[in-house]
Amino acid sequence: PRADDAELAIQGSYYRSGQDMEEYLKRNPDSALAADVYWTKGQDAFAAEDFRTAARAFERVTLDYPGSESGPGALFYLAESYYRLEEWEQALAGYRNFTTTHPDHDLVELAHFRAATMYFQLERYADAADAFEHLRDLYPRGEYAALASYNASIAYQNVEDWPAAIGSLMLIIHDYPESDKAAGGWLQIAALYQEEVGNYDEALKAYAKALERGEAGPSEIHYQRGQCLERLTRVDDALAEYEAGGNGRDDFALAALSRIAEIHEKRGNWNAALAAYQKIASSGASQDWVGMAEGRIEFIRQEQAAGR
Repeated sequence: PRADDAELAIQGSYYRSGQDMEEYLKRNPDSALAADVYWTKGQDAFAAEDFRTAARAFERVTLDYPGSESGPGALFYLAESYYRLEEWEQALAGYRNFTTTHPDHDLVELAHFRAATMYFQLERYADAADAFEHLRDLYPRGEYAALASYNASIAYQNVEDWPAAIGSLMLIIHDYPESDKAAGGWLQIAALYQEEVGNYDEALKAYAKALERGEAGPSEIHYQRGQCLERLTRVDDALAEYEAGGNGRDDFALAALSRIAEIHEKRGNWNAALAAYQKIASSGASQDWVGMAEGRIEFIRQEQAAGR
């Protein structure tokens, strides 16, 4: 016991004096202070954003002192150091090791989230979607649950699994309505139905919910609903949507007016077409819009003058 006390006193002297503790540890690798020294070195380097040095120190703890008190934290921060270095494969391996060996650690939820993010960074989108959903299933009320569902939707979109992408967005709306990821959810769902799935009836329903929740300006939603109705060959209903959305000066309102004019032109309703184009011409919009409208106005007047 006295020999042990003497050894601890020597170690403490090195530690307090700032002498080369690592040199001492090379000669005495079983020192009780070893894990703490490398852990502290790793933490200091991590705080200084010297992630390469931090990784080496944390790795030393994980390899040589895995059973120490700082062992689990060192394993997480080893992965985190690789994450900050953007070395995704090494980071992924570290996070997976951590979640497997320390499933009850305070940092395990974050480690699951990081591992899923690594899959995404590596463009392994199907694996990323599975990992994000697994995280949400493990911690449905956790800090990252809503974000994980949103990221799963993005991953599904990258592999063009549109039903799964829509399902993830709907889950956010229903299970995490207060999350910032729920904002704009119906608008995103509507766009996926319209642009990717081609299910215009479902898109119309989703746009109606987006309008009710104020997720976008009325002109945008009415214009997109008009587009869906045209694809369903419900042209008169589309006209009603365009008229509801054509009262502003933003690009969606101008696009709605343009479609009103084009539909009436096609039907030979010159006066109705002129009225829509004149609204665009007098809107104070960009020269592209105004020039287009003025050109069509001139053409229609020529047609009227020719009795056509």
